[in-house]
Amino acid sequence: MAPSKRNSYRFALPFLIQLVLAIHPTALGKDSSGMTYQIKTTWDGLPVDHDPVSVTLVGKEEGVEILVDAPFFGIPGNPGGKPGEPFDKLWEYEVRTLLPIQFESTINSGRWTGKAMIPASYFPPGVTRFNAYAIHDVEHNSVDDPRRYESLFPTPTDKYPSANFHRLEYFQPLDFDSLQPGNKNATLSDPWPHKEVTAKYYLMGGKLSDNTSSLTVTGVSSNESAYVEILSRGFLHEGAESMGATGVDPLPDENLDRYETMRFYLANEKRRLLEIIFSPNGRYDVKMFEEPYKRVSRGHRLTDVVVMADYEEKTWNVTAKVPLELVPASVSRVGLAAVYGGVNGTDPIYETTYYVTNAGICITDLYVVKQYPQVTGLLNPALNEGYSDLWGLDDKGTLE
Repeated sequence: MAPSKRNSYRFALPFLIQLVLAIHPTALGKDSSGMTYQIKTTWDGLPVDHDPVSVTLVGKEEGVEILVDAPFFGIPGNPGGKPGEPFDKLWEYEVRTLLPIQFESTINSGRWTGKAMIPASYFPPGVTRFNAYAIHDVEHNSVDDPRRYESLFPTPTDKYPSANFHRLEYFQPLDFDSLQPGNKNATLSDPWPHKEVTAKYYLMGGKLSDNTSSLTVTGVSSNESAYVEILSRGFLHEGAESMGATGVDPLPDENLDRYETMRFYLANEKRRLLEIIFSPNGRYDVKMFEEPYKRVSRGHRLTDVVVMADYEEKTWNVTAKVPLELVPASVSRVGLAAVYGGVNGTDPIYETTYYVTNAGICITDLYVVKQYPQVTGLLNPALNEGYSDLWGLDDKGTLE
């Protein structure tokens, strides 16, 4: 029996959380002036010992306005820098962490207020959840650890040894449609380091495909982690159900070549590449290549893998996070291919972003790196300048 139909699929959830990374308050209510929240707990669910920080979100035509009203502790002191402009490593100071945008604030009678406008283009499509944090210190001579982290939606008490702003599972629903009605059906905008590609050609014959697969890759980096997010949509073809129902927990599988798959490629100008193969049934394979057809390793795990197949609509979607340790240095190209068919002894069909010929004849070759679409700024160069130990390369960048 085919899996039941799933009507909704939201690509952007992980991206949203990274963007609204540190707005963690607790809901008080919603009125014509916006949504107001108070941060009443520490990061691990204990009550704060002072008046709570108040955060209000107000929907505007140009974006979302954030208003902050908080006690002023004055510890640590002024971080320096020019007021109203982005400042790196602001988390080391007393903050209500916001995006690197124009921000104005005022200190008055033991409290401080702040106001910032986040442009609509800063938000990823389909925002559905959020959180907010507050950070300050207490007197250094009174406790061993003066730093205090407070959270709107905290983690369970005693479950984790330290605060982590990126535990997305504890973020809570947000009615973002009421703040930005156009966000639900928006597309990623220029502030997001992403690349969109489409598999539109049949490799055999160079003909245009009727149903094109699509891929969006986005680089996500912070002071704590970096990875590449994969978001893809494809079309189901005859024989796609032969591997059984979609797995609840997608697992590595090294025997996908004879099944319907979508294949993603991250490569650099030295032709070192990462290939990730997904089936619509929840299996995937990860291969690292020192150069095309010269594999270094395979079978690695990805994180946050979701594969959803809709057998009635004949479509399927994939989202996954690719750890930075699997990604080749200085990624500059992104590739996509869809492989299907091969049913009842017929030859499989290959669709990709390009096609190549030899002596006027189209040939099947998914590893022509120079034909992959170019991408710039996907990841911070400082984070993507070298190879992890998984690549087995020596100091000169050659295979050991």
